[in-house]
Amino acid sequence: MWCLTHLASFASAPLLKEWSSSEAWVSSHVSDHSGLQYRQFLLNHLLELKQFVSDDVTEKARKSILQFLSCSWSEDTIDTVQSALIKAVGLIASELLLNTDLILRFAGHEALWCHRRYLLMSFKKFLTSRRADMNGIGGCRCSKVSAIRNRCAEKSSEGVSALNKDKPSNHMNVDGVPLEKDQKLSSEELAALDRYLCNLQGAMIWHEVKLISNCRPDELHQQRLAKQHHKWLSHVLKLDIPAVTCHN
Repeated sequence: MWCLTHLASFASAPLLKEWSSSEAWVSSHVSDHSGLQYRQFLLNHLLELKQFVSDDVTEKARKSILQFLSCSWSEDTIDTVQSALIKAVGLIASELLLNTDLILRFAGHEALWCHRRYLLMSFKKFLTSRRADMNGIGGCRCSKVSAIRNRCAEKSSEGVSALNKDKPSNHMNVDGVPLEKDQKLSSEELAALDRYLCNLQGAMIWHEVKLISNCRPDELHQQRLAKQHHKWLSHVLKLDIPAVTCHN
């Protein structure tokens, strides 16, 4: 960490290399609880980078998003999303998918559940910041968006079946900064972007419900950790998570 923090402006190449190599280490050293804090460190700085959207990174992020959403969202639709947005969602989604696999394969490791909460907090922070940016762009012309957002929690529990129909606007540069000429978006564009963010939240909730329900009932410690996680989702993230019963 010390070496990386002293690189000029956190160069993207070594961060991405460490991100890739540390995945194998974390996957094979679960019992040591090794590398999770390091992964958090890398993720935090990768999300803060303004310019590192290479074709390779974007393609990997796109595949992670498709897997995370688990729906019929086409790659053509993903291409309409700005690269900076794909990067952020893809990084978090890929780590959540990896974490899901590790939790189910190595039951009873509390550190994995704690790492997941860090990821979900990062995801929620990302969604919140995007909504704040959207309100800043739209100004006073976002009354329709407010109405949609009030229904977001209800839509989240219904899944992401309509996601392939919602094409978010592409009014930001690769740094995620609104273009000067596009500071004002129409109500329709703002509503489409808000539906997109709601669908992301819906996918997040769906994965949490699926993870908890897939925990083995004969793993008592795993059951306790899953119940604690469910409570955390409801009380800390303020998500409307339905009661879940393990069925495996």
